[in-house]
Formats: sequence, structure tokens, C-alpha cells
Amino acid sequence: MKNKYLFFFTTCLMLLLFTSGIYAVENAGDTCIVYDLVEVKPVFVVENYKEFREYVARNTVYPVEADEKKAQGTVYVSFVINEKGKPENVKVLRPVDKYLDAEAIRVVSSSPRWTPGRHKGVPVKVLMNTRVTFQRFETLQDLVKDRQKKYHASDSSSTRRKK
Repeated sequence: MKNKYLFFFTTCLMLLLFTSGIYAVENAGDTCIVYDLVEVKPVFVVENYKEFREYVARNTVYPVEADEKKAQGTVYVSFVINEKGKPENVKVLRPVDKYLDAEAIRVVSSSPRWTPGRHKGVPVKVLMNTRVTFQRFETLQDLVKDRQKKYHASDSSSTRRKK
């Protein structure tokens, strides 16, 4: 009996090791390979933005409908950077509110081109994940305080890095 469990466990482990990092995705009858692990990951290199999360923060618009419902939270999004560096197949992994989810999909889909990921020297499709946080503020003063906290926290962390 122990041998059966050991064989089953070993087989599952081997399958996991040999197949991790590659996904087969079917789009309208076509099967394409999407990588999770690649030699060179996609890079978001766009003027005026240090990283993708900054792009998302600057370009996200809080939906009026969600604000009226006082909806807030973090939407987790999955997307694929294709061989040309364009985001595609944007999907919500953890929904919060239909309006917030739609805005998260919009901002990720409208992202400028990335430098595509490469595997064995060839540009490939790569699976990426990110989160889009929506936070409401009752007053403008609350918003200013939050921005100042974030600014000072990022300023002190950049100072620490330089030393």
C-alpha cells in the first residue's frame, strides 16, 4: 500500500517539476503557449514611469458608480504580455465590485507596450499578475495625508538604498 502512495506522489512531483512554467491557452480554437517562467521577464520601460504599478496608480480613475456605493478594495488581475509587448487576455482573479473590476481591466489593457519576455532568445508570451487598489477618502484632507505618508515612506526607503 505504501508503494502505491509513494509511486503516486513521485509521479505527481515529476509532472509538477517538468511542466511548471508553461501553460497551454486556447484562444478561438488556436492553442498557444504562455510561459510563467522565462529566462528574461517582460519589462515595463516607459518614459515618466519607474514601474508598472506607478503607471497603474496614475492612470486609474475611480468609477463614480463604485464611489456612490462606497466600494473599495484590491482587484487582482492576470494578463499576458505577448511577443510584441502588448497586454492581452486581461482577467480578474479576485473581484471586488463590477465597476472596480472593469476599471482594473481597462487600465491594464490600455498599458503601453512592454519589452517582451524572452525564452531561449525568442520573444514569447508571458503570464503576469498585478493588483489594482481602490481606496476611498471621505475628505480631501484624508487624501493629502495618505499621499504625504506614501511620499515620505518612499523618500526614506530610497535614502536607505543609496547608503
